[in-house]
Amino acid sequence: MSLSWRVTLIAALMALLGSLYVMPQTGVATRVDNAIDSMRQYVAGDDEMTSVSARLEMWRGSSQLILERPLTGWGGSGYQDAMRERGAEGVQHPSLGRFWHAHNDVLDAWVKRGLPGLLALLALYFMPLWLFARGVSAGSGERRALAVAGTLVPVAFIDFGLTYSFLAYPAGGLVYALLITILWGLYRQAR
Repeated sequence: MSLSWRVTLIAALMALLGSLYVMPQTGVATRVDNAIDSMRQYVAGDDEMTSVSARLEMWRGSSQLILERPLTGWGGSGYQDAMRERGAEGVQHPSLGRFWHAHNDVLDAWVKRGLPGLLALLALYFMPLWLFARGVSAGSGERRALAVAGTLVPVAFIDFGLTYSFLAYPAGGLVYALLITILWGLYRQAR
């Protein structure tokens, strides 16, 4: 795409996002403002558990557990036991021990399965991304469309996985694998 098309596309995207924020019917402004307020409360040291502060605390706890066992991880039950213990010791909010995943796919894979788990997750993300991205600018319109779709699946799952552990659930892994497999099969057959 030419530079003028890219600038136009970015401007249109920014206008769309801005309009979603300013239209009260969408609820986007309320959600964004609540997230910013929750972040301010967390940084100020407020003890109130919000969705944002709970995630930040789980990420902090998971990161500290990773530092203790970076190669082997804690395992599924070991992670939850360690998080409960952190709550009992007053290191973090006790209610966070009830969560069985870290609300972040990368942290969850690393804290539970160690470095091999992290590398496996990164391979699941970046191998399809690399395979499909090569076809985004080449071939027929159908092949390019399938390459874009195949590229967007890992990008979307990386995005989803920033604040929730979708791949910790069997259904999440199944949906990811099916989408990649189906798109790869269609992509390979397209001319």
